[in-house]
Amino acid sequence: MDYTNRQLTTLVINPNTGSPTPATINAAESTIRGVELETTWLPVERWMCS
Repeated sequence: MDYTNRQLTTLVINPNTGSPTPATINAAESTIRGVELETTWLPVERWMCS
């Protein structure tokens, strides 16, 4: 998937406190590649793993 005008949330160090602070940055263009898989498994009756 190709994105334009994408914004990302990241952590930056606050110079006054030294602690991480969330910040939104502009990433301009990005490409995301990958696969998503969801499964449900019933190893025995009444016991579901997902």
